[in-house]
Amino acid sequence: MKHAKVNSYLVLALSLGIFLAGCAGSEGPAGTDVSVSISAEAPGANCASGGSRVDFTDPEGGVLSTIYVCDGENGDSPVLTAEAPGANCPEGGVKVDYLGTESYVCNGVA
Repeated sequence: MKHAKVNSYLVLALSLGIFLAGCAGSEGPAGTDVSVSISAEAPGANCASGGSRVDFTDPEGGVLSTIYVCDGENGDSPVLTAEAPGANCPEGGVKVDYLGTESYVCNGVA
């Protein structure tokens, strides 16, 4: 069961990266600028053991979509922290650390 949780977190991180990075190919029409924000999610209907809420917002602050990254029942939980603009994410974003493996979900270019 532990491997299933690890795999689901990796699928989540990869999906987020694809969602924000887009696919390779010719340039299409301008898209929507998206920012990522994270907050703690108390135990409840969205996450039985608590976790993190990840909101994708437009420049006006409207929430485009929300996902939940839930804590594991055995304490193996991803750690989400804001990533300042820099080498990992030019426009900032979110750092996902799960069992020592770091991934980044970066904001789009403004």
